[in-house]
Amino acid sequence: MFGVAGPTPADGSKEDTMAKDYDPPGRYPIKPEEMAREFGSVTKLDYDTSHSQHARASADRSSVHWPAVAKSLGRAAFHAPAPLAAIGSLGEIVVVPDDGSLTLTSGEINYIAAWDRVRETHGDVFDFVTFFADFTVPLDYSFWSPIFSKTTGIGPYLPFDERQAWSSKRLQGFHFINPAHIDLMGVHLQEFGHQWGSNVYFRPSPTSPFVYADLLLDGEPGHWDFFVDDRHSPMNYDFLFTPAMATHWEQRASDATLFDYHATEGIEYCDLDLYLMGLLAPADVDPLFIITNPQRVGPQTWQGQPFKVTVQMVIDAMGARVAPAGLPTNEFRNVWVLVTQNPAGATKLAAKLDDTRQEFEFRFLAATRCLASVDTSLP
Repeated sequence: MFGVAGPTPADGSKEDTMAKDYDPPGRYPIKPEEMAREFGSVTKLDYDTSHSQHARASADRSSVHWPAVAKSLGRAAFHAPAPLAAIGSLGEIVVVPDDGSLTLTSGEINYIAAWDRVRETHGDVFDFVTFFADFTVPLDYSFWSPIFSKTTGIGPYLPFDERQAWSSKRLQGFHFINPAHIDLMGVHLQEFGHQWGSNVYFRPSPTSPFVYADLLLDGEPGHWDFFVDDRHSPMNYDFLFTPAMATHWEQRASDATLFDYHATEGIEYCDLDLYLMGLLAPADVDPLFIITNPQRVGPQTWQGQPFKVTVQMVIDAMGARVAPAGLPTNEFRNVWVLVTQNPAGATKLAAKLDDTRQEFEFRFLAATRCLASVDTSLP
């Protein structure tokens, strides 16, 4: 992975002068060739860095090469004498008992091995797999990780394809949802949405020698920045982790430099999210704004200058969105998998997950304005 360059020097250099076509100067200017990043580059897991530190320093679990991790942290031997516990389902939730082979020595789930159990029983018919556990896993947070990512124009990442390692011809990515986040629809929608966002830079003018990462949290791919008007999008860290709440900026009509921060019912992907997902054409994407030079002037009020970012500025930086032929864009199959170390006691959690997955189908449909749907039922 490549680091993001810091702010352009203010010593009168040529680069500093050129960067000023974004006025006021952006916090995160980089040259276009510095955008390139790789998925799957990390072969050892870091359990000493917090989730927030990860999110502000890297693409987090999306940069893990899971086959290498499974090999390095796999168990040399496990409960070989014991018969494998049978895989089953409760409602539409696949329940996979861990016989000792489905967790790594670190305590992390061996996601590929768990998927193998699902695939052998239900087939390779899913676009996404979402894992849950009834035991504590390291770091204790939710994440998304790619399996197949070849859509261009939606991020700085190089093409990535680990389907062979997963023995799949269809999977695009997987998610892990922390038990504490099961009821939080914002988390479910964010992890699902990470397959496409939020990773885009923008070019303030077609001739600008710089692209800017001011849309992104601390200038790193992964989430919209706090000062971006992303409406009710779940693709940020400023939405409230409540079941159906989101936050947005409201610009005052009486003073265009004042912005109030609100929490409201409903979580919905913004226009730019939907474009990155392939659900809106560029002509249908309204501009959004960044609050530049923000100063807090009240409990929920900031003062600053709005800088408008259009989808064309994103396209000028990233190129047009192009997805591989045949890749599903608006109808997805998503299997929910509970890995359990207590099969006898898994019924209650599986029943809760079964209710939540049905709500997720509805929430996803609403969040995409009925432009896409996800089917979490079993074949």
